[in-house]
Amino acid sequence: MEREDFSYKGLFLFSLPSILSSLLEPLSATVDTALVGQVSTEWLGGMALAVTLISSFTWMFNFLVHASTQSVASSIGSDPQSVSESVKTALLVALFIGLVTTLFLWLAKPLLYKMVGVTPKVYAHTDAYFSIRVYGHSFTLLYTTLVSLLRGLGRVNISFFMVGLTTVINATVTYLALFVFDWGLEGAAWGTAGSFTLGSLISFYILINDKNIKGRFFKSKIKKERWFQFGKNSINIFGRSFTLTTCFFLSTRFASSLGIQDLAAHQILLQVWLFCSFLLDGVAVTGTVLGAKYYSMGDIKNLRLIYKRLLLLGGVIGLVFTFVYAFGGEFIISLFTKDVDVTKLIFSFWLMIVLSQLFNAIAFVYDGLLFGLEEFKYLRIHMMIGGIIVFLPIATVGQMKESLAIIWAGMIILNIYRGLSGFMKVRSVVFG
Repeated sequence: MEREDFSYKGLFLFSLPSILSSLLEPLSATVDTALVGQVSTEWLGGMALAVTLISSFTWMFNFLVHASTQSVASSIGSDPQSVSESVKTALLVALFIGLVTTLFLWLAKPLLYKMVGVTPKVYAHTDAYFSIRVYGHSFTLLYTTLVSLLRGLGRVNISFFMVGLTTVINATVTYLALFVFDWGLEGAAWGTAGSFTLGSLISFYILINDKNIKGRFFKSKIKKERWFQFGKNSINIFGRSFTLTTCFFLSTRFASSLGIQDLAAHQILLQVWLFCSFLLDGVAVTGTVLGAKYYSMGDIKNLRLIYKRLLLLGGVIGLVFTFVYAFGGEFIISLFTKDVDVTKLIFSFWLMIVLSQLFNAIAFVYDGLLFGLEEFKYLRIHMMIGGIIVFLPIATVGQMKESLAIIWAGMIILNIYRGLSGFMKVRSVVFG
């Protein structure tokens, strides 16, 4: 990307494929939630618990996403010959973790079901969806890593195409399974698992034929320093991801203790809330890719310009979602459920969700900027502080008072803290 492309228009166009790609990424869970919610509230409640478990073991290892993108982008800026080494390291780690966690998820099913609060009423539905998704878990982690590597290489258009392809496959199979062939939750789960498997195979073929890697991937040898650096960054991001995942896990666990309507409402709100956050991740990816590249080159002047404008773009997107949710809330929720009690519960504190969108935007963009600066340790420390001191006390009060609204207040205030801590660090490193 040339200097003149650091305009708002240039940065937006660079970010657009990643924005669209990030917008599509959560749709595997969103599509399943929307379609299953039209069939049965009990099915949706059971699936919510299964999705929480699967997502927890995906988000927990999302250091594969951030460390991979940062590592490849940094290599391009400082040592182009080491790109294939960075790619190979990330894929081997992703494959190993995928196989180990798949085995763990299968063997620990009874314990995990108990931890997340699976009741006899929804046990069969949870198990039907979860058991099949476990089969494809290795490919889920591998696919997300492959897409992240393509972004790190600057192949954002290709990454968008791949996410779009897998989303269409998942939506099509899920719809046919539920409404045409009557395959139930098992069919919806196969649609998601199958889409990630196919996406992994195609993405790997595209990756090893990239001009920065072609002919060197299988021959490259990984130096000890590369393992050490990737491992150190991964441990820090894992600590951050583990804390964030625990917060999501506990929020669902607390919601499940309030009843089936609260659990269904929580699952719907989670999809709506994260939809904006994942879209903003597209802007954050630009911060990671360009930030890692220019920070490794020591070009602080352009780094400051990029970061200022990405923060403004993120803020604008957050405001757009604020207005969309404010005026289109009834239509949006109707896409997920027709249950009057669930809808009434959601709208009892919908305004709080609406007003949180700007804070979500700022928090997620700052995360991407800090990834580019390789400030993984800082992110881990402050996520842990926010989870323990901010989220946990508020959410616990919410469970005690049987209030889903208070549980959600804990999640929103956690994001406000993330944004403030991100502001302090970026200001000191880039603008100090």
